[in-house]
Amino acid sequence: CLALSSRLGLPVAVHYRNSDKEALEVCNLINSAGGQAAAVQCDLDDTEATKHLIQRASDALGSIKISCLVLNASRFEFDSLTSISEETFAKHMSSNTLAATLLTQSFVAQYNSTSDSGSQSNARQTSGDVSITQLLDYKLAAPNADHLSYTLSRYANAGLMEVFSRELAYKGIRVNAVSPGVTLQGNNSGSSIMSPCMAGHCSDKTLRVIEQPKSLL
Repeated sequence: CLALSSRLGLPVAVHYRNSDKEALEVCNLINSAGGQAAAVQCDLDDTEATKHLIQRASDALGSIKISCLVLNASRFEFDSLTSISEETFAKHMSSNTLAATLLTQSFVAQYNSTSDSGSQSNARQTSGDVSITQLLDYKLAAPNADHLSYTLSRYANAGLMEVFSRELAYKGIRVNAVSPGVTLQGNNSGSSIMSPCMAGHCSDKTLRVIEQPKSLL
């Protein structure tokens, strides 16, 4: 959020579910630095609310078109082959995959013309500065048996982004997905202050470091 404001000069809508305090802190950081930010609450399990989140974000920022959609919210609850159920599977697919689909639908609708046939006359409906970025998970490259429903939803989202990238190319909307590894909060990257688990992740990596948020930008 801070990079979108400071580096690109974009107004930022900070979505949150329950973390209103943290969302407002991010907004205050952006606004105090001369940027523009607003916090917007939405429970992504509520499909009707999710359908209207893009419009509410636009309204909160002064009725502008949202030009950059970052899909990084997700449900992450443990289950496995022995414990997965219809409920745990459906909850993860709703929060992680259906919500991403509905948000993309609403985002793209801002740029739809009266005709949506995909013909040459509709090509490049945007300036090329419109983008969608999906945060995935390194588990896709190194899958294991834990958090099964979550992992399946990440595979689904990876497929979605490939489909959407082809579907939206003629509109000039760029679609990307990134799968970062273990990422530390803040600036603590030294293995001496990591837990044994984190230090183990570090030692397995080619560069022997754990990513920080700024390295993903």
